Amino acid sequence: MKKILKICFVFICIISVALVLVACGEKTTKAVETTKPVVTTKAPATTKAPATTKAPATTKAPATTKAPATTKVPATTKAPETTKVVTTKAPVTTAINYGEWIAEVEATCLAEGVKGHYEVSGKYYDADHNEITDLVIAKADHSYGELIEEIPAECEKDGVKAHYHCSVCEKDFDADKQELSSLVINKLDHDYKLVAESSSTCVVNGSKEHFECDRCHKLFVAEDLNEVVPANASFSHYPYGNWSNGDYYIVNDGNNMVAKLMPTQWWPQAYALKKDLAASIILEPGDYVLKFDVKLGSELTKQYSIVGVICNDDHNFDILNTKPDQNALGYDMLKNCSPDSWTTLEVPFSTTGLNGTWIQIDLYLWPEIELNGFVYIDNIEVYKAGDSEKKNIDIVGNGDFNSYLHYVEVSEEDLVLPLLEHDYHWVVDLEPNGVNNGLKHEECSICHDKKNENTVIPYCDHEHVELVQKVDATCISAGKEAYYHCSDCNNDFS
Repeated sequence: MKKILKICFVFICIISVALVLVACGEKTTKAVETTKPVVTTKAPATTKAPATTKAPATTKAPATTKAPATTKVPATTKAPETTKVVTTKAPVTTAINYGEWIAEVEATCLAEGVKGHYEVSGKYYDADHNEITDLVIAKADHSYGELIEEIPAECEKDGVKAHYHCSVCEKDFDADKQELSSLVINKLDHDYKLVAESSSTCVVNGSKEHFECDRCHKLFVAEDLNEVVPANASFSHYPYGNWSNGDYYIVNDGNNMVAKLMPTQWWPQAYALKKDLAASIILEPGDYVLKFDVKLGSELTKQYSIVGVICNDDHNFDILNTKPDQNALGYDMLKNCSPDSWTTLEVPFSTTGLNGTWIQIDLYLWPEIELNGFVYIDNIEVYKAGDSEKKNIDIVGNGDFNSYLHYVEVSEEDLVLPLLEHDYHWVVDLEPNGVNNGLKHEECSICHDKKNENTVIPYCDHEHVELVQKVDATCISAGKEAYYHCSDCNNDFS
C-alpha cells in the first residue's frame, strides 16, 4: 500500500512540473508579442512534454490469494528543456503633454477662421490628438438677411436701391448679390407740364398759365430770362452751339424757349444756329426732310432766305437750297410766315452720304443785304423722306429749346386771377298793365346772381297810344294786324 501511495505522489509531482513549464513558456511568448515599438525575436514554441504513461490499475488481490507484485511504473519521459528566448526590452516612451485646448475662431465674411487645436512644439493636434497641418477655416458667406425693398427717388429726394445688407461686414448687395458701391438713386428732375390759363368769372377766380410737376404736383412759373449763345462757343448749350462770330439768343416766347436768330449780311458778320445731330446718326445716301418751325420777329420787307448747311467733321457738307426761287428754304416759303403765329417748314434735301464723329445742321437768316430784324426758330427735326410717321431720327435735344426754361416754384395764391365784375341787367318778372304795376330784378349774365328783386314797374295809363295800321301780307313778306303802341311803356295792344 505504501508503494502505491509513493507512486501516486511521484506521478502528481511530474504533472505539476510539466504544467509550470508550459505556463512559463506562454508568458514569455506573450511578453515578446506585446513589446512596442521594437521588433523582438519570437520565441520558438517550447517542445511539449510527452504525456506520461499512466500507471495501470493494480489488480486487487483476492482475499485468499497472495497479491502478486505490482507492475513497476515506467519512469516518465523528462520534458526537454525549452529554448531560452532573448527578448529586446521595449524603450521607455515619454507621454506628450498637449497642454490647454485652443478654442476655434469662427470664420466670418471679413476674415478666415482658425480650427480648435492643441499646439505642441510648433505642431498642431485636433481634439483626438491627431496631427493637423492646416488650421484655416475658409471665409463664410455674407449674412444677407431679407431683401430690402427699393425706395423710389422723388423730384427733390434721392431714392434707395433694393438691396441686401450684410449684418457682419455692413456691405450692401443688389438682388443678384453683387456688391453695391452706393445705394443712392439720384433724385429726379421735375416733369414740367404746361397748364393753360383759366379765366376768372364773377364768382370763381381764374389761374395764370403755369407749370405743374406731373410727379410731385408742385407749381412753377417760367422766368422771362434769355440765354446768350456766344460767338465761337460750339458746345456751350449742347446740342446747340455757335461757331460764327456773332451771338444769338434762346428766349422765352410765352413759356416756350426758342432760338432768336439775327440776320447775316455777309462775312465777317455772321450768325449761325448750330444743331448737333445724334452721334449715332449716319446719313446714308438718300432723301431726307429737315423740319422746323418759324415765327417772324419783325416784318421783313426785303427778300431773304434761311440757309441750311449740313456738314460733318470731315468738312463734307450739303447746302440746302439757298436760292429763293427754288421753293425750299427760300423766300417763297418764308413769305407766308407771320409774326403772330408759328409756321412749320418741311425742307426736302438729298445727300450723297454723311457720317463721322459728328454731323451738324447750321441755319442762317440770310438776306445778303443790310437788314434789321430776326426770326424765331424751334423744333428742329430730321426724318427720312417717305416716312408717313415723320419719325425724328435725331433724338438729341428733341429739337426744342425748353431745357433752358428757368422755373421758379410758386404757390397757388401766386397764380390767382381776380374775380370779374358782375354783368347785371334788368329782367322783367311781371309786365305792368293799365291797372297793375309790374315787377323786375337785376341779374348777372355771367353767374346769374340776382339783386334788387321785386322792384316795382309802375303801371302805365297809356296816355300816349298810337294806332299802327294793318300791313297786308305779300308773296315775299308776312303781314301784320293793326295794333296800338304805347310810347310810355313801349308795349303793344290789340
